[in-house]
Amino acid sequence: MFKLAPASFEQLDVKSTIYQPLLFDLSDVSDMQDLERILSVEQGVVVYDQIKSQIRELITCQNPTQKLTETEYESLSRKLLNGFSYQEYGKWVLYPWSKRLVHILPEKEFVQLRTSRNHFKITPQEQAVLATKKVGIIGLSVGKSVALTMAMERSFGEIRLADFDELDLSNLNRICTSIHNLGTNKAILTAREIAEIDPYLSVKCFIKGITANNIDDFFEQDGTLDLLIEECDDFEIKLLAREKARSLKVPVVMDTSDRGLVDVERFDLEPDRAIFHGKLDNINRASLGNLSNEQKVLVALKMLGVDTLSPRMKASMLEINQQIKTWPQLATSVVLGGAIAGNVSRRIFLNQFNESGRYNVDINELICDQYNDLNADLNKSDLSDNWKEKLVERAKTYDLAKHKHRLYLEDHLVEELINAAILAPSGGNAQPWFWIQHKSILFLFYDPKSPKTFLDCNFTGTRLALGAASENLTIKANKLGLSVNVELLKPNQAPLTAVFSFNEISDVSERIMDNEILNEFISLRVTNRRLVKRVSLSKEKLNSLKSVPSNEYSLQFVDSVGPIYELSEILGRVERIRIMHQQGHKDLFDEIRWTKEESERTKTGVDLRTVDVKASETLALRLAEDPEVIKLMKDFGGGAGFDKMTVDTIKSASALGCLFVPRGKDFWEIGRVIQRIWLKANQLGIAFQPVTACTFLFNRLLSFKGEDFNDNEVEKLTEALCDFQKIFGFNIVKSVPAFLFKLSIAPDPSVKSLRLPLDCVFKKI
Repeated sequence: MFKLAPASFEQLDVKSTIYQPLLFDLSDVSDMQDLERILSVEQGVVVYDQIKSQIRELITCQNPTQKLTETEYESLSRKLLNGFSYQEYGKWVLYPWSKRLVHILPEKEFVQLRTSRNHFKITPQEQAVLATKKVGIIGLSVGKSVALTMAMERSFGEIRLADFDELDLSNLNRICTSIHNLGTNKAILTAREIAEIDPYLSVKCFIKGITANNIDDFFEQDGTLDLLIEECDDFEIKLLAREKARSLKVPVVMDTSDRGLVDVERFDLEPDRAIFHGKLDNINRASLGNLSNEQKVLVALKMLGVDTLSPRMKASMLEINQQIKTWPQLATSVVLGGAIAGNVSRRIFLNQFNESGRYNVDINELICDQYNDLNADLNKSDLSDNWKEKLVERAKTYDLAKHKHRLYLEDHLVEELINAAILAPSGGNAQPWFWIQHKSILFLFYDPKSPKTFLDCNFTGTRLALGAASENLTIKANKLGLSVNVELLKPNQAPLTAVFSFNEISDVSERIMDNEILNEFISLRVTNRRLVKRVSLSKEKLNSLKSVPSNEYSLQFVDSVGPIYELSEILGRVERIRIMHQQGHKDLFDEIRWTKEESERTKTGVDLRTVDVKASETLALRLAEDPEVIKLMKDFGGGAGFDKMTVDTIKSASALGCLFVPRGKDFWEIGRVIQRIWLKANQLGIAFQPVTACTFLFNRLLSFKGEDFNDNEVEKLTEALCDFQKIFGFNIVKSVPAFLFKLSIAPDPSVKSLRLPLDCVFKKI
C-alpha cells in the first residue's frame, strides 16, 4: 500500500502535548493526499491493518444465530464494503506519539462491535444515552483508572481531563503505563491511551490542571459537564470544583483508593447540598492553598473521617514525614476504585442510582480469614455482679476490737472526709477506690471492678492512688479537729487496703499545722497539662518541695534546658514502647474521653479537653486508636511520630522532679508523699503534671524482670533507663524512680477531670 521510510524518531517529540489522533478516510482524495504527505515526511511509521478480521467479526456479531460459511462471509463482506475496496473502507488512524497507523471500522460499526460484549448489561439504547454524556476528571493519578474504565465501557461521548503533573517513576506503583512515558503530562498520557482504545471518543486535556481562570471552560465550554470525577490532591481545588459543580447542578464522584470508598454528591438532585457532606463547612477555601503534607493529612481526615480508613492507611498516615513523604496508594486499590467510580458514574447517567453518600467495597473485609480480636483476651474478668455485697460482708466481719478507742462521726463529717478523699489523683482517672462505713470505722477497698492496666504492675499504680486518697482524708480530718488512726493491711490482702478510725486531736503538731494549709488546696489540686513558654523556677520553691518527703526518700529536680531536652527524648522513647505494646495501647485508649459528653457520662478517664494537644495530634491519636494500626506499625518498624507529643510536653517544663524510694517500698506510702508534694506545688503557684509511664515501666523492668515485654522492648527500655540514670545519678541498687512529674508556670486549665458521685464509691452499713 504505502512505501514507508526506515524508523526514525528525530522529527517527533513523543513527550509533546499531542494527544489527538489523526483520522483519514481514504475514499476521500483529499484525506488520501494528506496522509501521503505526512508519511513522506515522518519516517518510521508502522502500519497495522486488521480490517478484514474486524469485518469478519462484525458480520458474526450482526448474525449471532447463524453459522456462516466462507461463501456467506464473502458475500456479506462485499455488501458491507458497498463498492469500496478494503483499503478505502473505514478509517485510518495515525497516532503521532507512537508513529502507528491503524486501520479500523467506520465509527458506527466500530462502536457497535466494540460494545457488543456489553449487551445486555448495557443495552444498545443505554449505550446511545451514554454516548451523549460529558464527563470531567480532575487528577489523573487515580483518575486515569476511572477514565480508562469508562472508556472501555464507552460510558461517555466526551471526556475532559485535567492535571498539571508529569509522570514520575514512583507513580508507576499505581499508574499502569510504560517507563518510556516518564516525564509526560498525566492528562496527555491518559488521553493517548483512550485514543488507542477508541479514537472516536472526544477527549480534551487541561494540562495546567484546574485553576480559577480555566474552571469555567472545563465545566462549560462546548456544553456543560454531566458529571465530575474529582481525584486531585489540592484541597483548594477540591473545594473550588465542588462549588462550581453545585452552582451548575453537576453531580460529583470521588474515589479515595482506600477500603473501596467512593463518595457521591448529587448536586444535580440536591442543589443546596452541603459540600463534602458538611465535613469542611468551617474551612475557608483560601486557607487550603499551599498546605504542607501534615496539613493535608489533617484536612483529609476531617473530610473523610478517621473511622472510614483502613488500618494500613491509618498506620501510613502516622508515618508521614517519618518513613514516607505522603499517603500511599496501591495499584489494586486504584484499579478497584476505577471500577467502582466507573460503575457509579454509568448508573448516575442512566438514572439507576440517585443517592448521595459514602460507600465502601472493602475487599479485605469481604474476602478474609475469620477475624480475631487482638484484645479479646485482655482484661477478662470473672467478677460477679454482687461485688459490693462481698465487700460489705468483709467489712462486717472485721474485728473492730483493733480500734477500741474511737470517736463516732456524724454522717456529714464522714461525707466531708470521703468527698476530700475522692478528689485524689489516680492513673487515667480510674478512681480505683470504694469506701464503706461500718459503725465508726471507715474501710478503704481497692475497687475490684477497676481496670487492671499494664502500667499498674502488681497494683503499684492503684496503691499509689489509694495512698493519695488516704492522705487527702487525713488532711481533711485534721482540719476538722480529728486525728486519724490508720491500719494498713498487707498488699496481698486486697481488696481491703486500709482501715481508719478517728479521735479528737490532743496535740497540734507541725504536720497538723501544715495540713491546715494544704487542706485549702485539696479541691484546687489539678493535673495541669497546659503547654506554655518555659519559665525558670526559683531554687527556694524547689527546695520547699524537697522538704516535703522524709529522709528515706530522695526528691531530685532537673531544671536546666539541656538535661530537660535529653529527658524529653528519653521519655518519648518510653512512651512509644508503651503505646506500641498491645496492653499498654489498649489501656491508653480506654482511658481517653474524646468528647465532653463522653466524659460527663462516664465521669472517669482523661477528658481530652484537659490535654493541651493540637488538632493534628488529636487526629493522630484517633488514627492510633485502632490496635490493628499499632500491630502494622510494629511490623514495619514505625512509631517514631508517637514521641513528639511527649517531647513537646517535657520541653516546656520549668523543672522535672523525680521521687526516688528504697527498693520494696509500699506504693501506698509513696502515694501519700506524692499527694503532699502535689498540694505543696499548687500552694506555691506551680502547675503539676505526672509523667509516670516511664517510672511504672521502669518498675516493671526492675522489680518484675521485664514481665510481659518482648526482648526488643526489654532492650529499648533498659537503654532508656540507663540514660535516665545518667541524668539523675541515682544508685539503682539502693533506690528506684517511683514517680516523675513536670513542673511549670501555667494558667489554670479550663477543664478538670470529673469524679464519680459519692453513692458510686461509698456505702454506709
